[in-house]
Amino acid sequence: MALSSFTVANYRSFLHPTTIELKPLTLLFGYNNSGKSALLRLLPLLADSVGEPRGAPLNLDSAAVRGAAFRDLCCQLSARRQIDFTLSWDGESGFSSVRNYQFSVLELPGPQAEVLPPVVNEFSAEYFLGQQGNAASLRGTWMPERAFPPPNRALYETWSKIQGHEETHLDSSPIAFRGIKPGSGEPLDPSLWMTVNALGMQLEPLRDEVQWLGSVRRVPHRSREFRGSAPPKLLEDGTGALEILVQDKLQGGPLLATVSAWFEKNTRQRLDVTEVAPRYYALTLGPLASPGIRVNVIDTGEGMAQVLPVLVLGAQARAQGTPSTVIVLEQPELHLHPRMHEPLADFFCEVAMQPNPPRALIETHSENFLQGLQLAIVEGRLDPAHVAVYWVQQLDDGCSTVKLITFNDMALPSYWPPDVFSEDTELSRRILKKRRQKEGR
Repeated sequence: MALSSFTVANYRSFLHPTTIELKPLTLLFGYNNSGKSALLRLLPLLADSVGEPRGAPLNLDSAAVRGAAFRDLCCQLSARRQIDFTLSWDGESGFSSVRNYQFSVLELPGPQAEVLPPVVNEFSAEYFLGQQGNAASLRGTWMPERAFPPPNRALYETWSKIQGHEETHLDSSPIAFRGIKPGSGEPLDPSLWMTVNALGMQLEPLRDEVQWLGSVRRVPHRSREFRGSAPPKLLEDGTGALEILVQDKLQGGPLLATVSAWFEKNTRQRLDVTEVAPRYYALTLGPLASPGIRVNVIDTGEGMAQVLPVLVLGAQARAQGTPSTVIVLEQPELHLHPRMHEPLADFFCEVAMQPNPPRALIETHSENFLQGLQLAIVEGRLDPAHVAVYWVQQLDDGCSTVKLITFNDMALPSYWPPDVFSEDTELSRRILKKRRQKEGR
């Protein structure tokens, strides 16, 4: 099963339900303060909230919220202290598979609202059973008068349709939540247990499948002792890139070769892992024409150090070869010269066109990155069905909206906001006008 879309309402500046469909390449464009980062960081927040044991559905210790309280996440254009979420999957897995999971998180009313954790208010899940196509669903409502004081427990009204039989009943067994993941606190009715178990099994992998890399990235360590194992994935600031590449080289994996190939093609530099002392390793770049020269990556310029974890993340997703992986990237072009944006787009086109590609959600301001994707479409290197662009805009009242943009096989967009990416032309026009004024024309 692969996460195919998510929907959120009353979150940050997104008052109304806002849906983002995840394609192999999904881009978020928009001006500053439009809501792009808030939308993108929702996925790592939810991934960090799966199985969270602290008694609150959302893990507010996640780096994705930057220390925000639940009230800070709620849209200030509404008096509601509730956020509505929907996660949707495609494909099949095992005996049963959940297609949609809807849930709301709210702040309990009362004088202690600011100190009590928010709770799951309402939720529903729909799933299908194996090859037979039988459907079942579960609906539940938070009942604080019955479940308080233990947080995250509820009584559920369930509806099921299994092999043509329908039934509706109020189940008397409370279920405990661990983050956004429901789990059985007491023995459940078999049909109810099946739904809860299927949902839990589908949510659990999100913690590892969502791989987020933020826009503020640390440079790699100058050198690092390798103690036998690397982290399974990068941290949001890029930490771990050195260790991952060291382990890959020692084990003869494909990651270092994939990342180095990009540098070789576009910078005429080869990336290597160099042992600078026993068990201490560094990442170096050296000119292809001068094999004896090796310069530490952090001494080669900010752009090379910043793009390194981006390439490592893409290479990992490429090696995993599964559509359940979700890459979440903020400004991959950061500190790169505009000439390098198209080659970076080409790298992600190659990832998107491999068999069983991952899903990528990328926030960018780069016109060259977008045009690199369009060129790949026209040249037949990228299937336009693999691409979705969302224009994110904040209206005058502070409410943010999104507009889906698709492309045909000639890379022509279905829609484009007026005057976007016209800044270069406008500046050139103003320079020319001033020149003519100075010349007395």
